[in-house]
Amino acid sequence: PLGQGILRIMQTERADPEVDALTKSLRAEQRALRRAMIERGFKRGDLKTRMSAEMVVDLVTAPVVTRLITFGDTLDESYVDNVLDVVLAGLAACP
Repeated sequence: PLGQGILRIMQTERADPEVDALTKSLRAEQRALRRAMIERGFKRGDLKTRMSAEMVVDLVTAPVVTRLITFGDTLDESYVDNVLDVVLAGLAACP
């Protein structure tokens, strides 16, 4: 029910141009914060890859969003840790 409710909210906000613009702005701010965090990892040398920070953000957030919104599941710390482990291993294998 929660996932379906969130989907309905997202569909509703897109139907109203003013609300859609506001939510896109808020999402863009959050995405920029995540991208900046990844870029700091690049600068420190913690993350070495030719992938863009944008792609790394997508790789981390997509499974989380899918689990929360598409399936309406809850997340626990071990799931998020596993997502990060897989993404980091993939980045290490893709210099």
